[in-house]
Amino acid sequence: MARKSIAHHTDPIEYHDTMLALSEARAAQWLLRFLNGGEYNNILEDTEGTETVEWLNHWAIDALSRSLDDAEAAFRKAMAAAPTGGVGPKQVA
Repeated sequence: MARKSIAHHTDPIEYHDTMLALSEARAAQWLLRFLNGGEYNNILEDTEGTETVEWLNHWAIDALSRSLDDAEAAFRKAMAAAPTGGVGPKQVA
């Protein structure tokens, strides 16, 4: 019996460097909201837990900054490679 293959629709924009960097930024933002929203209090109530949360906050802030820098660099690279040099709308002949 032959296996049926399922056609997967993938949008190439989802794998663009800019979108990947923005996805990382969203993940860091979510982590910061979680850590600073107090939802973790039942899990990490001791001193070591507080230190872990502080460390995670610093890590997430660094990750957010790095991801936004990566997104900007990827966007600039994509615009520089555009047929119009990234300036103005495309001219259709």
